[in-house]
Amino acid sequence: MEPDLAAEESLVRAAPFSYDAALTEHMTQHPYQTLLVAAGIGYAVGGGVFTPLTARVVAMGLRAALVPLLQVSLVSAAQTWAAPASEPS
Repeated sequence: MEPDLAAEESLVRAAPFSYDAALTEHMTQHPYQTLLVAAGIGYAVGGGVFTPLTARVVAMGLRAALVPLLQVSLVSAAQTWAAPASEPS
């Protein structure tokens, strides 16, 4: 039982250092992504989630995402409706 606990203890003690190294590497490879994530977390923690600005941004994002989807589905439906029905022989 003793060797198992010692091995697990060393893994637990080394975990923060491996996480720190991975995070530092990611931050150096993707600095703009890191900045945007930090700004988003700060906005959320600062109470900006339930504000009129957030509601407007979400509404614009939904419109921007839904308009192309609706356009494709409407065009597809119109093409199906306008296509002549094949007559059975």
